[in-house]
Amino acid sequence: MSANSLESLLNQMKGGSVTHGWGAIAAFGRAQLNRLLEQQYLAWLSDSRFVPPISGDIVLADGAESVKLEDLFLGKPVLSFATASLNLSVVTLKMNIVGGTYTAMSHAIGSVPRLMSSFSITEEMGYHIELKVDLGQVEGEVDKRGRVTLDLGSDPTMKCNLGGFAAIQTKIAAFIHTRLAALPGDARTFELGLFDFSGYNPLSPKGFYLRTQRAPGADDPSALNYGDGAVLVFIRLKVKDENGEGLPSDGSGFPYLIPDDQAAGKQLYSASLVLNHENLGLLEETQLDVLKNLLFPGENIFVESTNGRHTPFDLLVLGNVKATEESVEVQPPFVSLKGGKEQQFSARKSDGSTINATWSVSNPIDPLSVGTITVAGLYTAPVTQRMGKERQPIVVTAQYADAGRQQTRSALVLGVFESMGVSPRVNISGVGASANPIPLTVSSVAGAELVWPTLTPAEGVLTVIDNNHAIYTPPASLAAPLAIQKISVSEKLTNELIEATIVLVAAPHNLPVEPPYVASATASLPIQLSTQLPPDVLLWEVIGEGSVDQFGLFTPPQAPTSRFSVVKCSYSDHGIVLASGFSVIQLTEQLEPVPHWLSLEKFTIEAVGGRDTAFANGCQQIPVLITLETKTTTVGGQEYDIPVSDAELATLRLVDKATGAEVPFVHVAQEGIEYGSGTQFAANKKRNRFRFFSRTGTSDIFPLAPDAPTNNRERRRELYIQMGVGGSRTFYARFQGVGNRTFNSIDYVDPGKDEVTVHAEIFLPPDPDPDPNKSPYKFTRDRVTQDRDGYDLPPSAQNPEGDYFSFYRWSTDYWRLNFNVPTSAGSRIVPFVTSSIEANISSLQWESELLDEKFFSYTGCAFNPANYEGSNSPVPEGLSFDPYLWGLIRERRKKLNPVFEDGKEPAAGEFVVSLHRVDDMPYWYDGMANGDERKLFRKNLEPGLKITLLDIDGNRHALQVSFESIDKEDSRNKLVLRRQ
Repeated sequence: MSANSLESLLNQMKGGSVTHGWGAIAAFGRAQLNRLLEQQYLAWLSDSRFVPPISGDIVLADGAESVKLEDLFLGKPVLSFATASLNLSVVTLKMNIVGGTYTAMSHAIGSVPRLMSSFSITEEMGYHIELKVDLGQVEGEVDKRGRVTLDLGSDPTMKCNLGGFAAIQTKIAAFIHTRLAALPGDARTFELGLFDFSGYNPLSPKGFYLRTQRAPGADDPSALNYGDGAVLVFIRLKVKDENGEGLPSDGSGFPYLIPDDQAAGKQLYSASLVLNHENLGLLEETQLDVLKNLLFPGENIFVESTNGRHTPFDLLVLGNVKATEESVEVQPPFVSLKGGKEQQFSARKSDGSTINATWSVSNPIDPLSVGTITVAGLYTAPVTQRMGKERQPIVVTAQYADAGRQQTRSALVLGVFESMGVSPRVNISGVGASANPIPLTVSSVAGAELVWPTLTPAEGVLTVIDNNHAIYTPPASLAAPLAIQKISVSEKLTNELIEATIVLVAAPHNLPVEPPYVASATASLPIQLSTQLPPDVLLWEVIGEGSVDQFGLFTPPQAPTSRFSVVKCSYSDHGIVLASGFSVIQLTEQLEPVPHWLSLEKFTIEAVGGRDTAFANGCQQIPVLITLETKTTTVGGQEYDIPVSDAELATLRLVDKATGAEVPFVHVAQEGIEYGSGTQFAANKKRNRFRFFSRTGTSDIFPLAPDAPTNNRERRRELYIQMGVGGSRTFYARFQGVGNRTFNSIDYVDPGKDEVTVHAEIFLPPDPDPDPNKSPYKFTRDRVTQDRDGYDLPPSAQNPEGDYFSFYRWSTDYWRLNFNVPTSAGSRIVPFVTSSIEANISSLQWESELLDEKFFSYTGCAFNPANYEGSNSPVPEGLSFDPYLWGLIRERRKKLNPVFEDGKEPAAGEFVVSLHRVDDMPYWYDGMANGDERKLFRKNLEPGLKITLLDIDGNRHALQVSFESIDKEDSRNKLVLRRQ
């Protein structure tokens, strides 16, 4: 029996509760969490939420060295629990660097600037960043969901293994961290799981705490399960909405809650839930809401395993986090593809069936380097000569219809010049005993067996470590002052090879040559090299391919067979060489460099459909359309239409004109500005559930589709403004473009044009007054069932309202709450979108305070949110009752029936309070609890319901529903609505 088997776990749980007083514990395993992260990473590639390529210069050793990073592209996040501790909520997160270029230069005092090493990064080389991330927990005020989050910018001590020495790696890690921390929250925050806090039943989740746990044996690097572990969520439930007695710690004997049992070589379980044994009695009367309200990002759900319930003491529910039947993925999700090669993509449901989709491709960095894709999903990568960079991230997107709505799913293609990579690609080294050995890493997309060359003593020594690693030691001496040593490594089966170039320097070369390094040279573009000396005393020569004239103009070869040439320049006097220097030039197969846009033709911002007004409630949105059109770019006499790239578009912001401050985005886990936060305004990239402002109440609920771009140089993006305070405001737009320049829409107003026509900024007039306190509520009683032996007393002069209670021993009324707004034609209902109840969700009252009283009334409630997540919600499953009411009913051996009466479910946007009158409920007073706080039913159920509702316009309604005071006759028969 495995130490982590189901049998072993059940044995550990037999001795008593493992919940530490919490209502429930959920455990999510690493494999499925990593799958959720991968899905989010791919989804964001086509949604301008990805981490943009990272570029920049880093100065080292007091300026003696520098590193240039170009377009570092981070791969999907992967979790590890190898160092996880129950004492913390920290997990290790790693992201491979899957593309980019690394170049190190020397700027030593007394020496000329010189290349040290350079190479293009491949994922197979193993360069990565590693973070220790403290799991976050965010509760949305509007959607009442608790999220488990990961923030890529939260670890200032993150590590990176890119760079030859620890000091360089530390600097690079700090640089990358600053870039990650500066990203908007939606581009750096991933979600692992969600809990729906909107339920009111006893087993509905209401809050949680997080911990991480390493799987047994998963800290051993040689173990098959190395790095395995789980995120633990300690959950408060409505039945006892308070934290547990504490949290387990390392060494406390807390069991690992996900067994490692397998079938057909696959893990049977990836998640589990433990319900505190104190709550098992509720399962007879209510559903396991904590499980039902366990949600996951994307189309993923918890699926309980067959025979997955066990009750050694607490209840253990085993299952898996799986994609729903209707979820769609693009296959394959990740692929490296050499220039000009093909790859077939398909859009598949979780059951493996394919769906019809419309295919498109995009490049988030270079819009022209995309390749082509057929209507059937057959993708062809751009030919090597047109790729622009040695590695290009290309997004393949499938668009399809789901329930009448357009959905997208994406895959990532890494277009590569070559199917192999080497680090370093070029390196400058001395010779002899003082020369440092040079580690070489060769990667292969196919993971093939490699063949390393054998060198002569004059070429140096190559010591092979393993299939992908070797160490090169330069020779003891060199016949010439400067030479190139090529190290060619090939794949055994394909004979495809990659070449590392070591520039060996045996004598001082202190003559400055500009530029000292050229990262890319194409045959169509000669390169002018220069020194500070007159041309007639210089001698230029090429070591390698290409040619150079007497003035230092280097012409690359048309079809290079190697990747580097060295151009040497010597200063001589009467034939005697007094000084020399050199420039290293990387050759490429490109016919010409990929052009970029240089300037803008148009940069406008305008309210969509003229909607420039919103209630200042922090929720209602003003949709604004931002249009960016570049000017045609001419290179070599040829015109190109080049739009703003996805990476540039991802930097788009709104700016408050009055202060010049960028408008903050609403937190990724929120739909609006938090109530009472004092935030004046915010922007949102997403359409939320609240409708746009309309004085007639007929505005659009769903997003408005912007017009299609008028040409290939135009990009359009919708953002949404949300106002937290009243008053007028003016905003304009800003983004980072070519050369990291800042572009502002107000800078693109042609003086000869009307500014209003140009739409360089957007003026928002003062917000309208929602004035909900002046609008009436409809709180209408609806009799849904009653004692068949009873009868009504019709209205009379003495009793104008009649009597529908006194002559019925039992009855149930649904009191329906709606918000009415006056109109010229009468009134219209403004439906509610969200609801929250502050404390008790049921009330009670006996006919009198006599000890033998049995005539009793109690309430339940139900809510059907309008426009739930952009569409009509399913009708709630039934009425909700307070946990203390459930307790009282059980104490008196009675029953509660949460089922709706047929056809009486609440309408969309309607809140219902049910009033149940019975004649057989024995009286209770809290003195009968004998000090048991769980039986203080009167104390917890006599107060009225304090309800806060948001309507579909985002306006807030704080209300209270209660019985009249018991000293009033028949007070238990009716409910009264008041404002809080």
